[in-house]
Amino acid sequence: MFKICISGGSCGGKSTVLDLVKKNFPTNRTFEVPETASEVMRMGLNRNVISNTELERIMFELQIHKEDCVNAVARRFDDSVVIYDRGLLDLLAYIDRPSFDSWVKDYGLIFDDILKRYDLIIHMVSAAVGTDCYNLKNPYRIEHDLAQAVLSEKLTLEANSLHPNVVVVDNSTGFEEKVERVMEVIRRFISCRELPLGTV
Repeated sequence: MFKICISGGSCGGKSTVLDLVKKNFPTNRTFEVPETASEVMRMGLNRNVISNTELERIMFELQIHKEDCVNAVARRFDDSVVIYDRGLLDLLAYIDRPSFDSWVKDYGLIFDDILKRYDLIIHMVSAAVGTDCYNLKNPYRIEHDLAQAVLSEKLTLEANSLHPNVVVVDNSTGFEEKVERVMEVIRRFISCRELPLGTV
């Protein structure tokens, strides 16, 4: 079982990678845990109707539930691949660590248990950093302007960096090449569990 979290700031290319993973790996052995933030916002839950702490707690509980459901099935197959569209660590970009730790404790877990939920985190740097291609039109995007997107990228990277196995994919190439770099990391990890840590 391979557990790979695709994370990073907004407009970084995560959706494109997720689509490619589905096409390039056997569908009966590849599972996806979809992004929780978008689902919650589609429910009408946002910071205009509830507090940030309540919103992030809802996302935490829903994320854990979805991961547990998918992982329970994926464990039946040694060669299964689970792709998480963002993970629990992403929440640390929007909530303080003491609150997060208290939620972890409520589930009878410790922080190290959260880290072990993912074998590898691939952080795709937001298009808000190093490009002029950032798209503000997505209605389910939390960030409303470029400055917020840059800050979100910084905080998300700091959160993901708490994991021992993190690969950062920057914007040093064009978008297609960036996506291919991510796919190569995934292929190498699945084929021989090679971890090219750092920036690629």
